[in-house]
Amino acid sequence: MTKFLLLPVFAFSITSNATSWVRVAEDNIQTLYVDKDRLVKREKEVVYWTLINYKNNNISSVIKYKTVCGERKKIQLYFSYYNEPMGRGRIVSQDNWEKSYIPKPGSAKHKVMKFVCQQTE
Repeated sequence: MTKFLLLPVFAFSITSNATSWVRVAEDNIQTLYVDKDRLVKREKEVVYWTLINYKNNNISSVIKYKTVCGERKKIQLYFSYYNEPMGRGRIVSQDNWEKSYIPKPGSAKHKVMKFVCQQTE
């Protein structure tokens, strides 16, 4: 019985660490990564995950976005803040509300959006 209870915990830990974060953009506040293994294209939309390491404090966030390539708008679907870099440690805060915005051209978040769209062409 104990073996069966440990199996889901072990499988979850492998899945949560089995990501391929690729460094895409950086500015004086943050370094942004995209998980290339979780890029999902549905018609014109792309759903993707980003990881942000904040430079001023040792925290990070993992965010799920949806964007329509060719449009400048992106929609935040989920976010979580961690008390350590690279999405490790304890989750400090999380939410799954949708927030829509247009990243400023040339900004780190705009570069991430362009990267994701190029990867799914």
